[in-house]
Amino acid sequence: MTRRYDIPTGGRRKLAEAVFDAVSTLHDLTRENEEEVEPERVPFSRLYAYASDPYAQADPVVERAIAENPSLRADFDRLIEKTGVFIRAAAAASDTSFSRTGEGYRMRFERSRAEATQTYVIIEPTEDGKKPPHALFVRYPDGRRRKHVLPQGHEGIVQLLEDSGSELLLGLLDIENEVYLCRDEDQGLSGDDGGAGPN
Repeated sequence: MTRRYDIPTGGRRKLAEAVFDAVSTLHDLTRENEEEVEPERVPFSRLYAYASDPYAQADPVVERAIAENPSLRADFDRLIEKTGVFIRAAAAASDTSFSRTGEGYRMRFERSRAEATQTYVIIEPTEDGKKPPHALFVRYPDGRRRKHVLPQGHEGIVQLLEDSGSELLLGLLDIENEVYLCRDEDQGLSGDDGGAGPN
């Protein structure tokens, strides 16, 4: 069914124009305050460095390109599957039982006794000689990929204290997300760990 709209006249038209101008101005002001990341072509060399260098910081340009470009995302996924250690979800998500395990590593979560709204994320080796990871990637089902550079480990153990609503903690606790650890020795496509991704 086709609806007919009457063009306002007189006072109604002036009111409609004023409302439109106000909404348009508000939209422009809001956009000026937004921190936009301009679309940018990401060459494979930059993608490779981002995936394989555990010290490379999070890059919103790369992460946006990965989320928006399926081909680039597939390349990135192959890289982290080849150079990283996949940390599988080991149990149903809960404050007491949820953990992730991978080849030579375990990730567990402990609620802070001092502050109930904070949780410790503890990454520890389960095999002798394993170096502590320097970064991790969270792989979301919707196409997002997030990199988090980790603090320096102590005696092989890496520990973070995260607020309950932090993106990192929520990403790690979500059983639908995949997590990969990145270490110094993981650099290069000929790493000893090979493809450690899900079967």
